[in-house]
Amino acid sequence: MSHSNPGKLAKNTLFLYFRLILVLGVSLYTSQQVLAALGIEDYGIHNVVAGVVLMLSFLNGTMASGTQRFLSFELGRGQHEEVKKVFSTALLIHIVIALIIFLLAETIGLWFLYHVLEIPEDRLNAAHWVFQCAVVTFMITVIQVPYLAAIFAQERMGIYAYISLLDVAIKLINVFILVSANADKLILYGILNLCAAFLLASIYVIACRRIFPECRHFSEFSASKIREMFNFVGWNLSAHLASAFNAHGSNILLNIFFGPATNAARGIAMVASNSIQEFVNNFQVASAPQITKTYSAGEIEEEKLLILSSCKISFFLLLLLVLPVFLETDFLLKIWLKNPPAETSLFLKLILIDAMICTSATPMYHAIMATGNIRNYQLIASAVVFGTFLTFWILLELDFPSYSVFCLAIISSLVLLQLRLRFLYGMINFSTLRYFQVVVLPGLKVALLSAILPLILFINLEEGFLRLFLVSAAGFCGAVIFIFYWGLNHNERAFLINKLKVILKRE
Repeated sequence: MSHSNPGKLAKNTLFLYFRLILVLGVSLYTSQQVLAALGIEDYGIHNVVAGVVLMLSFLNGTMASGTQRFLSFELGRGQHEEVKKVFSTALLIHIVIALIIFLLAETIGLWFLYHVLEIPEDRLNAAHWVFQCAVVTFMITVIQVPYLAAIFAQERMGIYAYISLLDVAIKLINVFILVSANADKLILYGILNLCAAFLLASIYVIACRRIFPECRHFSEFSASKIREMFNFVGWNLSAHLASAFNAHGSNILLNIFFGPATNAARGIAMVASNSIQEFVNNFQVASAPQITKTYSAGEIEEEKLLILSSCKISFFLLLLLVLPVFLETDFLLKIWLKNPPAETSLFLKLILIDAMICTSATPMYHAIMATGNIRNYQLIASAVVFGTFLTFWILLELDFPSYSVFCLAIISSLVLLQLRLRFLYGMINFSTLRYFQVVVLPGLKVALLSAILPLILFINLEEGFLRLFLVSAAGFCGAVIFIFYWGLNHNERAFLINKLKVILKRE
């Protein structure tokens, strides 16, 4: 029985895109309203203070990827009793992690807040309350992780999409309260985020306990599973620790060297970039369990094909949005925020370039995790990522500009892509040449051809809604045509045509 299921992958991706359309619109609207309500300084303070807590999240990130990997692996083998043991063990570990994060946050985190961050004296009390709300919010999301991992491992993306409807409603309600309330809005924003996290986590727990048998038991612990998962986590930990220091540590360095306004610019650029990348993340969330299941079932050749297709399709999905956004960044930011913080446009463009590289390499990371043999990869990857953070620190001491952090991130992503190719070759004989033939060359060809007409329109027309429409339409339609004829192979085109025929017949 093959565990590579293109039909199920397409269905799950559609569920996630249904979720995304709502989340994207609400995220952009709420970000605009939150920035207007808080102001640039308080928005930057919230971004960096919450970042201190998130910097401690490497433990959670490590266990999240580990939990989904182990659940998908056992499901691929058809070992349902082992699935129950994995879930119970993971839930116990996450409760312990939540307590550890609480201790780290209330010691190291508070020290960072009061002795390292650049926060105006009159906003320290508000920053303290935001910090405490962020700590509790994060503890809730940690305990929620095994339930979310169960949804993804079972490939029941519809549940995730439906619960997101409530998430969207809560965000809109929170913004309405924030804008209309007569209170310290920075503190209120932290409290509202805490309440939203608690409500959503409760719904995930209730839904999973009713639908998945493995989520109803919290007693089938396995000492061998604890050792196996901690062995996996132990080697995975270094990479997540390095990533946390690189992402959130860089944000702290930006605060120290440039102040809250730069944090606000980075925060807004990240919100916009993350919203765009969600289009690809939805597909990769749906494909990751299949990559793990094909490996656990011994279907290595199918796994290789799935990795190549996932890398290529991920790149093309992101290209559809990045092309017009990259050209019209300044105008889009004016529409969205009216008066965006300085440097936001440049930050966003550099982040999008980095995202294009990372996107075409993420399925390879899922394949490496599927093997469970991650020690050497994680040690080298964490050295690369942590080295990027240290290099940025040195550059700031030498008076380099703030955008150098994003330039370094691009270089780091290229190095990590090459690293993943080398390790996959050793693990499953994954061909580097094949990757460049199937993913890189078609991707570059499609990207360059798709950019010609939008670039001509951008150069020759005046800034405005007409140019935005024409550039977007030309970029999107051109990319779709070039992807179909020169980006996809014969089998991929045939599969897409068949799916379209099925949809049209239903109509």
